[in-house]
Amino acid sequence: RSQGFPDANTVAQFLDQPAMQEKARHGVIWVDEAGMLAVRDLDQVCALAKDLSARLILQGDPKQHRSVVRHGNMMNVLQEFAGLPVGRLTEIWRQKDKGYKAIVAQIAGS
Repeated sequence: RSQGFPDANTVAQFLDQPAMQEKARHGVIWVDEAGMLAVRDLDQVCALAKDLSARLILQGDPKQHRSVVRHGNMMNVLQEFAGLPVGRLTEIWRQKDKGYKAIVAQIAGS
């Protein structure tokens, strides 16, 4: 919320609250760490996006986190088998300290 997303919430809350869903009508539903979503939850979010005429953006690193529930890892399925267009970050943004950033870049390259 402190980073400029005052309406940020969990997917579970979004799926459970029609008033929150309505705020997304004709807007954007942005899911961070989408690789952690169970297939069932992602299916529900996709159906809501369609019903609300909302754009759905799935963000996350499929190599970083995976769903702890069975039938997760939908990010890889969408990317590898569904032909979903994928944007990639090519520059490290999170780490600001130059030394730390260099170490993170070395780890990412290995």
